[in-house]
Amino acid sequence: MAVDEALLDSAASGAEPLPAVRFYQWNPPAVSIGRNQTLPSSVAASAAEAGLEIVRRPSGGGAVIHSQDLTYSVVVPESSGVIGTYRFIAEALIHGLSRVGIDAQVVEHGAHGASVSCFALPTGADLEAGGLKICGSAQTRRAGWVLQHGCIPIVDILALARRVFGSGVSDERWTCIGNLNSEVTVDELKRYFTVGFDLLFGGPPERRGLSDDEMRRVETLMSKGRLADPLVVL
Repeated sequence: MAVDEALLDSAASGAEPLPAVRFYQWNPPAVSIGRNQTLPSSVAASAAEAGLEIVRRPSGGGAVIHSQDLTYSVVVPESSGVIGTYRFIAEALIHGLSRVGIDAQVVEHGAHGASVSCFALPTGADLEAGGLKICGSAQTRRAGWVLQHGCIPIVDILALARRVFGSGVSDERWTCIGNLNSEVTVDELKRYFTVGFDLLFGGPPERRGLSDDEMRRVETLMSKGRLADPLVVL
């Protein structure tokens, strides 16, 4: 996620003013928390007992367990507001999911209270399949650019989520890829999502490594613990 923030900074500064898309998984497993989120001490303790590290995202939203999920990050110019950007990026994800037989759509919800877990309650706009949340997403903005993170669960981690977040986590609100197509692989999802983004941006992506300035930004963020500090517990 330090790389994601460096890419956002690079676009916002004008150094690399181009959209960027990344896919990755987590090793070791972790809980990422929103940039302004206050994490209860009971959740922090439960995460530690489950062997999960805690990382603060540069994007907002609630806590997400990253264990056998596919995480994406997208950096794009700001043009259509929060919900508009969700819908724009969701077009690529919906295309990718359709290629593995999963029918998904963006569903807008009103206010539904608050929860520590990103997946525990509906949000302003959710990507759903069969009426269940299939992707948790969060955004942040800088100088006309947006960074959006998304987490797509591959396997059912409901038991782990309940262990970390408590019994309030419901299996009626979200699902995972394995529940909808048990044969699809992570590599297939990456490939089909990439095709979706190709269509979204009008052509195949240019694959590149990080620039020297971006690498220095990543190193700075990691050396200062920028993504994990401050972790506020109550």
